[in-house]
This record gives sequence, C-alpha cells and structure tokens, in this order.
Amino acid sequence: MSALLNILSFDIEEIFHGEFTRSLPNLKRNFRSEENIFTILNILQEYKSKATFFIVGQSITDNGILSELVKKGHEIAFHTQDHIPLREKTYSSFRDELGSFRRRIRESTGSDCIGFRAPSFSLDRSTYWAVECLRREGYVYDSSVFPIRGPLYGLPSAPMTSYEISEKDPGSIGNSGIIEFPLTVTQVFGLRIPVAGGFYLRAIPLPILIPLLDRALKTNGTLIIYSHNWELDPKIENISLPLKAELYCYFNIKNTIEKLRFLLERYRFVRFVDALQRSGQRTLSNDVS
Repeated sequence: MSALLNILSFDIEEIFHGEFTRSLPNLKRNFRSEENIFTILNILQEYKSKATFFIVGQSITDNGILSELVKKGHEIAFHTQDHIPLREKTYSSFRDELGSFRRRIRESTGSDCIGFRAPSFSLDRSTYWAVECLRREGYVYDSSVFPIRGPLYGLPSAPMTSYEISEKDPGSIGNSGIIEFPLTVTQVFGLRIPVAGGFYLRAIPLPILIPLLDRALKTNGTLIIYSHNWELDPKIENISLPLKAELYCYFNIKNTIEKLRFLLERYRFVRFVDALQRSGQRTLSNDVS
C-alpha cells in the first residue's frame, strides 16, 4: 500500500529474557532462537522483504546463522549479549559488549554492525551514559526510545520521529552523532498510543490496529515496527507462568504470524541502514550491506 520508508525489525532473544520472566526462579531456559529465526527468514523471503535483526549475543552462538542473515540481505544490529537492562550494567562492561559484538559480526560475516536497541527499551535519562558508549564504539543509530509513558519504560516527551539524540537526555534532540529511531506511536485526542509491535501488535485487533498504523504513517511519515522471534515460533513452549507474565508472553500469540503477513502485504519495509542512507542522515561505508 505505502511507498514510504517503513522499517521492520526483529528482536532475537528468548522468551525467558523478558522483564516479566527473567527473574522467575526455576524457569526452564531452553534456547530456541537458532531454530525459530528461520521461520522469520522464510516469511521475509516469501514477501521479498528485508529487515534488521537485533541480536542478543548469547541466543545466536552459530556464526553461520549470522552469515546467512547477511547473505539474504538483512541487517544485523545489537541487542546486548544477555538482554540485561542498561540500568543493571556499567559503562565499561557495556562498552566492552558493544565492541566485542561488532568485531564478531565483522569477522564472521564481513559486514558491519552499526545499530543498537536496549533490552526492555531501557535507554532513558538514568542510563544516558550509554549514548556516549555507542558513539565511542562506532555505532551510528539507536532504536531504544519508546515515546510513551509506560509502567516499565518510556520517554513520553521524546520526539515521535527520528532525531539526533542528546548525550545527556535520550528523550531530547542533541548533537551526539547517534541517530535515534523511536518506536512508532500514534496520537489520538492528545494521547500517545503504542502500536509499534511486540505485545501491542498481538493485543490490538487488526480492524483497530490498521487505522492506528495508517494514522501514525500519515503523521510521522514512517512506521518502525518490531516483533520478537519467540512470538513467531510455531513450536513455542507453553511454560507455566504467573498471570502477568503469562498475559505478556502468550496473549493472542497464535495470531502473530498472520498479523506479520498482513503488514508485509500492506506496507513496504526496509532495514534501518536503508533508511539512514536514503534520508541522507549518514553516508555509510560499503561494508554495511
């Protein structure tokens, strides 16, 4: 439907990495990313679409899979090594993670890694130091800001469209050299409504979701959509969880693939690196494929 520049991304992590699950005692921790990532790849190939994959390092240990992503024309970005929120990391440990993963991608794929997304969207005013880490380690863009007021995350005053982020306040425009791509929200009667993906994509019925996305596209000029690989896993494990965690993990999950297919049919999507190049915000080296 749309000829505008919309961006599709996938957070590659495990179901037990989430904020409602990671601290649960005795939770069985089966790593499934190296299997279910191919469900996403097959769907994207079917629709001839490209996407950015934000990888949690410990979820993909087979560098051959990373090479396969690049060969198929997708972009690899970083989602930390262990999906622990930034507020629980230190400046030095985070900077080490950034450098180590970028070297891994260069050595294993011949491509580069220039993008980042914080676990649980944990880049905020308390973790502003992460912006300097990104710049120092050669990253070019971030997509961690959710411009809403939420119970777990959010910067409600942040711009709703891409901007150069401030090193002191991730919710403000600055001159850090890092381009921020905030997750998509739409505004209805002055209220910001999250429609970017994840739980929101699963929970909002299509007859309501599509008008909200179209409204966001008209207002913001682009859509930035994401999903988790475990939400698209046809063999996802049915883990016994507390009510809040069960709602977050499993509500309407069987319809996620159907919704993704609908979005791929309706909208045209590209990678973050494509959006950067076409907008003229960055001139990127040839090894970012």
